[in-house]
Amino acid sequence: MKALLLCALLALPCAAAAPPAGVGLRLKTEKGKVVVVEAFPGAPASAAGLAPGDVIVAVDGKQVSDFQAAADAIKGEAGTKVVLEVRKGKTKKPFKVPLVRKPLAKLPTK
Repeated sequence: MKALLLCALLALPCAAAAPPAGVGLRLKTEKGKVVVVEAFPGAPASAAGLAPGDVIVAVDGKQVSDFQAAADAIKGEAGTKVVLEVRKGKTKKPFKVPLVRKPLAKLPTK
């Protein structure tokens, strides 16, 4: 970050920005809730036990009710932490799931 800022201040060419990273989830909006459709095997979300049907209540402490807003909040720089608040099954109380983002190109898909 400091290197990019320095390049901008000095008007020097800089390396391209890092590709986006995520945790390996496919999401949907269902009845005003963000629902996990799939947790890709081998991805951080799957390793943490997230599964289809789980409800994402918040991302980094901010409530979400739309899959696009949740997906945008989950994406970030590879190696950085994101905390999801998840509700499983019929449980009423969400719990926190800390995850470390991986480059999207390196996340397993079907």
